[in-house]
Amino acid sequence: MSETAVGGGDAVEPNAKRAIAPHSVATDPPWKRGGDFVLLGVLFGVATGVGEFALRWFIASVLHQPSHHDFGIDLLWMLPTANLLLLGGVGAVFGVASSRWRGDWLARGALAAFTAAAVLAMLLHFRMLHEVVSAILSVGVGVRFADVIAGRLERIRHVARRLTWPAVATVGLIAFSMFVSRALIERRAVSKLGTAPANAANVLIIVLDAVRAPSLSVYGYARRTSPELERFAARSVKFERAIVTAPWSLPSHASMFTGRYAHEMSADWDVPLDGTYPTLAEVLRNRGYLTAGFVANNFYGKPEFGLNRGFLHYESRKFSVWAIIATSKLGDALVRAFNRLTNSYHRPSRMAASEVNGRLLDWVPSRGSRPFFVFVNYFDVHTPYVAPPPYNRLFSAVEPPTREMREGHRKTSAELEGLRDAYDQSISYLDSQLGILLKELDTRGVLANTLVIVTSDHGEEFGEHGWAGHGNGLYLPGLHVPLLISFPSRIPAGRVFDDPVTLRDLPATVLDLLALGTGGGLPGNSLASRWRPTESTGRISESPVLAEVTSPENAPSWYAVAKGDMESIIVGKHHYIRNGDGREELFDIVADPWETKDLAGAQKANAELSIARHALDSAIRTTRRAVADDRKP
Repeated sequence: MSETAVGGGDAVEPNAKRAIAPHSVATDPPWKRGGDFVLLGVLFGVATGVGEFALRWFIASVLHQPSHHDFGIDLLWMLPTANLLLLGGVGAVFGVASSRWRGDWLARGALAAFTAAAVLAMLLHFRMLHEVVSAILSVGVGVRFADVIAGRLERIRHVARRLTWPAVATVGLIAFSMFVSRALIERRAVSKLGTAPANAANVLIIVLDAVRAPSLSVYGYARRTSPELERFAARSVKFERAIVTAPWSLPSHASMFTGRYAHEMSADWDVPLDGTYPTLAEVLRNRGYLTAGFVANNFYGKPEFGLNRGFLHYESRKFSVWAIIATSKLGDALVRAFNRLTNSYHRPSRMAASEVNGRLLDWVPSRGSRPFFVFVNYFDVHTPYVAPPPYNRLFSAVEPPTREMREGHRKTSAELEGLRDAYDQSISYLDSQLGILLKELDTRGVLANTLVIVTSDHGEEFGEHGWAGHGNGLYLPGLHVPLLISFPSRIPAGRVFDDPVTLRDLPATVLDLLALGTGGGLPGNSLASRWRPTESTGRISESPVLAEVTSPENAPSWYAVAKGDMESIIVGKHHYIRNGDGREELFDIVADPWETKDLAGAQKANAELSIARHALDSAIRTTRRAVADDRKP
């Protein structure tokens, strides 16, 4: 007897399968777990980071344009980490949305968003494409890709579940192995150091990046921008006219390390410093010194540009979460968008002077009894000029129209005035931090046996010659930097020398003051000859005060350097400049320190012009001959 359904109707066999209406499938989509969106976002982020690293490697190593984009081996883990955090966050937004809405359309939207982000991360590396154009192209590719693979949503979900965690673990393992391997390599190198000279003194070279001497109160500036440097000068030798060999970071630092002029070295806009010549760090390391660099200029100061050569310990990157995120093009774009919306100037990857001090002071106890050579680079007076409170209102209570130099853009008088205020405020903050560092080192008893050199790698222009920034010409605002040298009981404290000197002579000066002799492949003349003339002749040994800058690509037409490579030399009280188009300029820098009156066209200056021209040609000819001799087999 057959069973009958309660309430009547057709009889149903006990084991019969109930039919399912086709339309019921759509009510139970495969992407119903929010975590699936996060996993897919993270996987896309890792893949995007790997792709971005490969593209940057290609630009830096194959196209030989390292200055076009940040590149370094640390990015092998930083870029995947940055992008997985960003796209994982986007996935989390879709995951939250999936708790309210169901349907394949949400999964397709997530795929379109992840793909668009990945494509945008690549396109942003190409400067010829406007950001808006890149964004439109990326969205189009993302939507099309999501349409093409719409039928494989379930398979994509399974792939994300299987591969995401191994991918994240791989990134973590790469980061861990890099930190561990560096520590092991450093420890092994330290263990192999030779014996240092008995009672060897320490060396501390401090570079105040982009600080020009005319804006320091220790050099007579009306504003009290550098009270700590004034105190330091009382126990130091001060050079009133120290001149860099190039008006921008890489060749200037390279010259301070090698004793070579810019035209002798490889270091240029897109070319790192190569291993042709030894550096001061290498020479001192070979004498048993511990060598360390703490560098806030995380662009030209990063290892890939060669300034790290000879340093056993070298720090030039910040590893906070936001600093890591900002290494990616997507993160950088978000930071810039935030800055535009909020009229702010955040630079997550920039190390403040207080952070640099902390890293150095943490390292000092680890050196044991060995002498050290430490190079410190502060970047707080580099555009944008954003000093922390209370320094950000020290000389003006009014927010300037901009704190961003943006070289290549003409500035109004109001903008220049605001930039100068912000620049001076940044100097004051940096000066205070320099005082904190020196006081702490003195408290620890370190300074009593330490040669300390405070200088800068270049200056800054604020409209004195028609442009703002640096690297755009060879006038004194971009070349004249501070130079103070302190060495307790071994130099005449409080002495001031007003004859022009070149920072090319720093390596020779260090070796001389340490009584390590000259040579070691580091040319130049010791500045100590100013207070300790050569015994045999009683004369001061001088190097040509020569400066150079090569013309970069796409330099604005109103820049002096846009006309071609430039050279200049200071002879006596005259500064001679030869422009790329052959035009000559001559200035009396004693009577006219801001170089407002060109004497090159005056008949009465013909003799001085001829002397300066000959001096420049002779200096370049001599050094080029020496370079050729050095490179002979």
